[in-house]
Amino acid sequence: MVKGIVSFILLLLTSHVFACSCGDSHLSVSKILLADMFFEGEVLCIDPMLPNYYMYTFRIHDLFHGNEVTNEVEVFSGPPMSGSCSADFELNEVYYVFAHENDEGLLKTGKCTHNFKREHIHEKQRQILTDFKESRGMASWKDVQDTRVARGVVLSQKPDGKWVFYHQDGTIAITAEYNKGLRNCTWKYYLSKRHSLMTFEDSNASSHVLKNMSKESWYGMKSIITL
Repeated sequence: MVKGIVSFILLLLTSHVFACSCGDSHLSVSKILLADMFFEGEVLCIDPMLPNYYMYTFRIHDLFHGNEVTNEVEVFSGPPMSGSCSADFELNEVYYVFAHENDEGLLKTGKCTHNFKREHIHEKQRQILTDFKESRGMASWKDVQDTRVARGVVLSQKPDGKWVFYHQDGTIAITAEYNKGLRNCTWKYYLSKRHSLMTFEDSNASSHVLKNMSKESWYGMKSIITL
């Protein structure tokens, strides 16, 4: 069963070299919450396990979002080849990392999740992280460009209750619900020419249906697709 939503389809690992084209790179609370884990950590080990996979072991300095873990966590990506969408971490450097969990429970990341080095953080990014950690209730969340990206409650770094995420043009992207940090109930995604419903039970996706905007009825089957 799928354990979470992976918002970035370019996270698929591949051995082929190609130009990587990624979307918006601005740090925001929506990106933090739509990842399965977001943390600040130091690269302790880089292990090229297979030709198509690298395993990066991080010592966690600060866990902002995700399940509680020990002091270390393993994150997988493709080999850091020129032009690819794989992550390119350096040994002993400290990064802010967005990771997404796959069906096997492995955490994966890539260039299009927009991980960044701690030394490159700027004041607006630091303020977003501080506001997220210190939030005690409902807030309207903005990115570093002062664009509204979400509205919802954060308590002890865990989202709770009803949430709304927004596209860059201000239109609604997702209506969601959390229960003490876990994805809950039915999430509705507003795509360009269709709507998408994803139902969660304890943060696990249990069903998915689509609605063509030119039709009145919902259709689909109980299967999960990457959005």
